[in-house]
Amino acid sequence: MRPDHGTSAPNRSVILAGHFTPPVHGMAAAMDALGALLMTIGPLIRIRTVPKGRTRGRLYHLKRACLVSRAASRLLSLRVESSALFLSVDAGAGMVYVIVLTWVARRLGYRVILQHHSYAYVSRRSRLAATLVYVGGSRAVHLHSCQLACDNFRRLYPRALRTRALSVAYALKTPPPSDRPTDVFISRRLIVGHLSNLTLEKGLEEVIRVGRAAVQHGIVERVILAGPVTGRAERALLNSVRNEPGFEYRGPLTGQLKEDFFRDIDLFLFPTRYRDESYGLVAWEAMLRGVPLIAYRAGCLTQTAVGSGNLVLQPSEDFTACVLRRLEQWARSPAQFVEACAAAAAVARQERERAIADALRLGTELFAPPTKPVNPCETTRVGNY
Repeated sequence: MRPDHGTSAPNRSVILAGHFTPPVHGMAAAMDALGALLMTIGPLIRIRTVPKGRTRGRLYHLKRACLVSRAASRLLSLRVESSALFLSVDAGAGMVYVIVLTWVARRLGYRVILQHHSYAYVSRRSRLAATLVYVGGSRAVHLHSCQLACDNFRRLYPRALRTRALSVAYALKTPPPSDRPTDVFISRRLIVGHLSNLTLEKGLEEVIRVGRAAVQHGIVERVILAGPVTGRAERALLNSVRNEPGFEYRGPLTGQLKEDFFRDIDLFLFPTRYRDESYGLVAWEAMLRGVPLIAYRAGCLTQTAVGSGNLVLQPSEDFTACVLRRLEQWARSPAQFVEACAAAAAVARQERERAIADALRLGTELFAPPTKPVNPCETTRVGNY
């Protein structure tokens, strides 16, 4: 039996289309989690529009074009039982596929909700994003992970009349009970960690630079790196430190191995310069487990968002110098480190709880029947949303 969220049981389904795991990345994890939440409210139809593999190329785009064509056909056949379409939005060339499905959905009279996961076209105007906004029309709802992104999006794309902040923190999983000691600095030096797709854009070189300096200064015991690595430059960089004292590489992590990683580290480093970075879900995973964060500002990952227990730097600041300063500060005052751990967990819990409530509220609205009949041939309106 589905829980009662204050409305009668809906008799129309919602379509969730776009990225799903596998492969595992932030956008797919967010879509999986949103689907799980929406299914507690009403009937949900999931449509994958992206191939499962990570490898890009002609075959990838051929597969994706086939999936998108199939999705468009399903939108036509499902129109009788569904009135709302929720789409995850790609950055770059992948947005073309989203534009196509948005056009089809608008022609069929669906309520269209577009969830944006990239900050690249929010920080500067993009012709593709402008096209998506135009095709979506004035009634399409554009979701972003924070109000700051909504405001910037509206400034760059004035046609986007409906924006809404929905943090993807609803995708954060409840961590297991923690047995982390609170007197880390008294018993040993800190262990720092970095988990991501190990790329130069995501900060691999910065983390290694910090690790070498901190180990040499005797204020860090170990640096644990984790995540997939594919680039030639990244492989060479990783191989150069794998046998150095104080460094450990654990490879791609999921499930319990990922939990072990967060349990074993005391500080999470996230010096990302990735232009698409919108939320930094892995950084929030660390905070939720009581691991303080030091990161570069990226998208919705701001000092205001993460609170005083963590440190978010401007990309122009010297990451290594700032990290060393904070570590030395904690070494002089271990109580401040303990406070930072508690503050990190508290702000992440609040973010997650708020995001889940917002997602359920949105779901209730999506499952509600349209207030007026929808004309499937109408091209100037998108349902009644």
